[in-house]
Amino acid sequence: MLQAFKNYVSPSQQLRLVLLDFKDPKTFNRIITTSDESLGGFSTVHFDPYRDEDTGNLCARFHGNLNLNLPADPKVKDSGWAMFKTKDRQKKHSFRPFYLSKRFANFWWDLSTFYAVHLRVKNQTPARKFMINFQTDTSSRTDLFQHRVFLENNSQWQDVFISFSDFVLTNKGKIQIQYDEEFEKDRVRSVGLSIADKKFGEYSLLIDTIECLYGDEYAKKLTQARNNPLLKSNDSLINTLN
Repeated sequence: MLQAFKNYVSPSQQLRLVLLDFKDPKTFNRIITTSDESLGGFSTVHFDPYRDEDTGNLCARFHGNLNLNLPADPKVKDSGWAMFKTKDRQKKHSFRPFYLSKRFANFWWDLSTFYAVHLRVKNQTPARKFMINFQTDTSSRTDLFQHRVFLENNSQWQDVFISFSDFVLTNKGKIQIQYDEEFEKDRVRSVGLSIADKKFGEYSLLIDTIECLYGDEYAKKLTQARNNPLLKSNDSLINTLN
């Protein structure tokens, strides 16, 4: 099946699209953070440049402290979350059923031709669970397409591959009814990571890159993952492609 991916590529097909590469200091200017603190909660969130001691490379550190205590506002029923994401192209949300021109469209990326997203990350707090989030140009500002970032229980760099077909539509943390092709990959407004694992305490995740893959690049990355004994979390996805 891997060979089929390598062969089924049109000459014009883009094989790799880097969404975020934190080895480039300019990438940090594209990131915003938020947490339940914006609703009166007590969680903290930070997103900083970080020099990894193992590789010596610049990367990003997403870290802070989760607090599940509810604020005084009775309207807030759930707390204990934090996230970062890329800034929206436009400040004001402007859903449209169609656009006369891409010049007016409120999206960053067209990911419609890519099969999977690849993250290179290091979990400095292995007991914590993180999610990757894509926001598309839907009619609700709180819609997210999410998937768990499955990691080994250690503090080493890991490669994670997630098929776009496995993402689930959520709204304010609740799974929604999802229709075929509802994930409009051609209208992706933002990408980011979040934590809301119902645990008090510190969290810290290092991020090197987030990219989309197809064809030769996808097959190559999967082969590298298969040959790396630390990447057992990728077995289920790799096996589906054999």
